[in-house]
Amino acid sequence: MSTRYDQDLARWALEQARLLREGKQDQADIENIAEELESMGGRARRELRHRLGLLVQHLLKYEYQAERRTPNWYAEVVEQRLMIDTVIDTSPSLRANVPEYLTKGYGDACRWLSADTGLKDFPKECPWTFDEAMTKLIPDA
Repeated sequence: MSTRYDQDLARWALEQARLLREGKQDQADIENIAEELESMGGRARRELRHRLGLLVQHLLKYEYQAERRTPNWYAEVVEQRLMIDTVIDTSPSLRANVPEYLTKGYGDACRWLSADTGLKDFPKECPWTFDEAMTKLIPDA
């Protein structure tokens, strides 16, 4: 008896993988397999956009709130860079989306920082290219 997709996703996925490896495509839950594959790409896109927003947020905090810098802010920049590299390494095609996601992430970061800090005088456009955001040297806090 096979597990239904909506009952236990982890078990269902293992069963579907086994069926496909055994050449039993006629027994596989093709519709839900396709849905899961599509959602994987969406998760990677959301993850990249989110991580770019967090990176820019921390770079802005670091730049605009120098008097409040903490070692944690620098660590957050490093963590986001590592995670962004991981997403792009595992899904290189997403590199083409970086300019759009950086722009949207910058807007998100400015809105969040305005709400969190009261600061409002951020540049209209992201002051960094992707490469600059990923390599901008900031001293350890």
